[in-house]
Amino acid sequence: MSPLVSSALECGLVYSFLLPVFYQGFCVGVVECSRSSPCQLLEGFNELNIALESVGFKTFHVRERLPFKVSFYKNSYII
Repeated sequence: MSPLVSSALECGLVYSFLLPVFYQGFCVGVVECSRSSPCQLLEGFNELNIALESVGFKTFHVRERLPFKVSFYKNSYII
């Protein structure tokens, strides 16, 4: 387990998501956001999205997005 993950777990931040960051159509990095409640994930995504867009970054590829299929498996949605 990485030191970052260990620290997050010690602080009770057990829910997280990874967000690819794009600039001028190219992926320039990935941001990880951890929260203590699953209800806070959408709030974290929105805050991150606003902050990134304010400095010229996007959180999705601005060209073509890959098609996806949503499947239901064991009480979870898989995209």
